[in-house]
Amino acid sequence: MGAAVKANNIPFGSPLAKKHFGGAMFNSTIEKSWVMKNLIESAHRTDKGAEMANAPIVVMNDLTKSEGDTVSFDIYMQLTGRATFGDDNLEGNLESLDAYQDEITINQVRKGVDVGGRMTNKRTVNDQRAVARQKLTEWFAQLVDQTCFTNMAGKRGTNPFVLAKNVDYAIKDTHTFEDYDADHTVYAGAAVSKASMTAQDKMTLGLIDKLIVKATTEGGDADRKVRLTPLDKNGEDAYIMLLHPYQEHDLRSDTGTSGWLDIQKAAAGAEGLKSPIFKQNLGNYRGVHFKKHKHVVLDNTYGAAGNVETARANFLGRQALVMAFGNASSANLRADWTEKKTDVDDNKQAISGRMMFNAKRPRFNGQDVNSYAVDTAATKP
Repeated sequence: MGAAVKANNIPFGSPLAKKHFGGAMFNSTIEKSWVMKNLIESAHRTDKGAEMANAPIVVMNDLTKSEGDTVSFDIYMQLTGRATFGDDNLEGNLESLDAYQDEITINQVRKGVDVGGRMTNKRTVNDQRAVARQKLTEWFAQLVDQTCFTNMAGKRGTNPFVLAKNVDYAIKDTHTFEDYDADHTVYAGAAVSKASMTAQDKMTLGLIDKLIVKATTEGGDADRKVRLTPLDKNGEDAYIMLLHPYQEHDLRSDTGTSGWLDIQKAAAGAEGLKSPIFKQNLGNYRGVHFKKHKHVVLDNTYGAAGNVETARANFLGRQALVMAFGNASSANLRADWTEKKTDVDDNKQAISGRMMFNAKRPRFNGQDVNSYAVDTAATKP
């Protein structure tokens, strides 16, 4: 067996660079992605289908093992028919399984770096590779996170994302953002709609109480509504609440110093769990674990005059979002790396990376499942 080839021994433009730097870029991207570290498990496939992962976001791995750009997934509705008693015939009273299907489509995403020419390139090629990999890693990690947050919100919002402004998609030519249905949209304070939101309708503990009641009482019966499936935390039901830092500030103000301290103490018991889902949380209140991130989507078009600034938090159970990755290279890697010399005398050098992926909030028969949009007024303190 030959010795492994070190990165600094790989000539610029060599096919070996694809395998070495492509795999390293994807691994680094996953390590830097907040979503991938905090909210994800892979779907477990069996001969009976997919088992629902104990995580708010599930990765469907089908597209890394086969050709194609689309993977479908199903949900089976609860049985709602009446029972058969005594010696009455069961035959003729059987109930059919009622299933709905959704699908996610991936697309190629590329990003390139101009390494410069001989005169302007004062560093070595390998130094430039290291810098390029770091910057491409940071860019793709942001894109992965922002794709998840915008699809979770169902809109682009006003955040300073790497995504283009005023677009209705995160990954082009796949699917457009879909807003939540009325049953899965909750407003803060006295607001009952986008137009009725005021600057005083902020994140409060009372709103969390309202969400807990909603999650534990609606769906799963003969009402044909899908129950928000909770996460399993050592045999107990649990949920994740994604907050923008502005909303966290409002919640801290609402609970007071002593109340927020109690919420933080309640999260300490979860630190010993192996699952990253229940680690590094802001706090825990009645089984709701709070996490925050600046990519939670902001908006400024609420209220009667369309100028109230808001944030859309997300109340999450299991499989609130689905992700899929494809193999971006012939080496069956999830990221590809290309190096090319340009200009007539190869004076200039360029590096590009690419990945194939997407994220989508599941919807079945027009219904959202396993998450609520939680709209509150939110401004910078």
